[in-house]
Amino acid sequence: MLFTEPIVSFVRLYCSFQFALLHAFLVGFLYVYSVTYSLSMHQQGLPFLGLATGAACAAPALIAMDYYTYQAKYHTFREITPASELPPKHRLYPFMLGSVVLPIDLFLFAWTVRPSTPWIVPIITENVTMLGAIPLTSVRIRICLTPTARLTELQRRGRTVWRDKFLREKYEKKNIEKR
Repeated sequence: MLFTEPIVSFVRLYCSFQFALLHAFLVGFLYVYSVTYSLSMHQQGLPFLGLATGAACAAPALIAMDYYTYQAKYHTFREITPASELPPKHRLYPFMLGSVVLPIDLFLFAWTVRPSTPWIVPIITENVTMLGAIPLTSVRIRICLTPTARLTELQRRGRTVWRDKFLREKYEKKNIEKR
């Protein structure tokens, strides 16, 4: 599916770029806080708490976005056309938000890291950066699991059909032998 579906290929390409960007962002913490803010080795781990709070705040934000955007569109769509499914593109709203928020917050982090600004300001921008990165992760999980879930459902149906056919043939064979 990676090579046959162009949208999946481009999403994977963007996600790999985003992972590389976030990795460089996380690796740069030690340098930023040791050189710019002169934090000791023990204190350098504390700025990661900004990432943890951002990730914790992202879950309610994702739930609210799902409830107010996707679920509302889903219910409206089901009322209009009850027999068909909502197109998967409507699940990409968190992805669109994260793709705008993440670069802006990385820029703000780079802008605010200087000795004249307090150390808490870059940590606040880290918080918002994770708030923008978590929706991208959730979309990656949805895109990766959706084909797997469909394949699993098809396999389950196939096994059921095969099992029913096998049991029917076995039952018919026993009935023929008894007569």
